[in-house]
Amino acid sequence: MSQLETAMGLMMKVFDTYAGREGKKDTLSKAELKALLEKELPALIKAAKNPQEVDKLMKDLDFNGDSEVDFSEYVVMVAAITSAAHDRCAKKSNHQTATMSQLETAMALMIKVFDTYAGREGKKDTLTKTELKALVEKELPALIKAAKNPEQVDKLLKGLDLDGDSEVDFTEYVVLVASLTLAAHDHFGKK
Repeated sequence: MSQLETAMGLMMKVFDTYAGREGKKDTLSKAELKALLEKELPALIKAAKNPQEVDKLMKDLDFNGDSEVDFSEYVVMVAAITSAAHDRCAKKSNHQTATMSQLETAMALMIKVFDTYAGREGKKDTLTKTELKALVEKELPALIKAAKNPEQVDKLLKGLDLDGDSEVDFTEYVVLVASLTLAAHDHFGKK
């Protein structure tokens, strides 16, 4: 399994570990989200100034207003935190995962994979089409095998390149990983 596939698997595993302890197996209640955050993102909880911040986070994540966080809402949270952490982690650039929680490890692996491929040809904070193709071939080989023709990577780049600069920045890359993780979770959840 590649590093990116490992990261995606860890994100799914963490959600599935905490979801359903109290109620529905495919959502996180407020208490389940709090337990997940305390165990998986302890630095985030320690940085919170007061206990109401978890309530605010829950409310902000709960896009559909059902007082629960489903997998897509959880992935949005992980993507946002990973994007915010990218600059901080890039300055440290050690990506040590030995003492990290599973979710922190997943986020660090996502950052490490991007940083490994970005800057081989151009800017160090973006992926060119060639860099994206190399990343997808190495990190997501099943995706390449499923592609019907070589132009699929071109289509992928166009779809990801939200700002039209012919490169994929970290946020655009995280959108890709989040989308693939959602699709994989839905696929494996139905089996």
